[in-house]
Amino acid sequence: MPIPQTPAEMEAILLSKLKADTGHELQEWMDLIAKESFEKPTQILHWLKESFNVKHGTAYVLGVIYFNDRKPVYADQEGLLNKQFEKKEELRPLYDELETWIKEQNPEVKFGICKGYVSLLAKKQCAVIVVCKDGVWLGLALDPNEDHPELKDAKVLRVSEKINRAIQIQESSDLNVLAEKYWSLAVNRFS
Repeated sequence: MPIPQTPAEMEAILLSKLKADTGHELQEWMDLIAKESFEKPTQILHWLKESFNVKHGTAYVLGVIYFNDRKPVYADQEGLLNKQFEKKEELRPLYDELETWIKEQNPEVKFGICKGYVSLLAKKQCAVIVVCKDGVWLGLALDPNEDHPELKDAKVLRVSEKINRAIQIQESSDLNVLAEKYWSLAVNRFS
């Protein structure tokens, strides 16, 4: 099973086919949208689908781009990641160490940098990294039928429903706990 695409990969593919799929380039769509009075991306999504028969995914991306100063959202991956560390710069070394650790454990895992978190993709989304004011959290997609009382409920991270358990990474030694038990459970769950 191939590893899913990251948001940046999906956005780039969609934009590369935009003219062929819709008859308009990105700037043309932005100009058309600007002539209307939209307050939310979902309004744009519905308008594009109803008025132009634009596919749902394409309409969604166009709406989000419009409200992102008319620029692709995921084109600047490093900028998105740096923004997550505004006011939390002291956590960046811990994140970098976690990223290195994950890449050493499973080099095939993709890092999908989003606005508020980093999605980790193996055969499916298996985990997320969320930077919060109280530290770096690793959310895991573990089997919901298994009990892991030593882990926190991942609802506090406000990410995908698949991500159901979380570990707060406060120092390097916390990675050893992950290596022994939980990371491999999450990354291998969908094999």
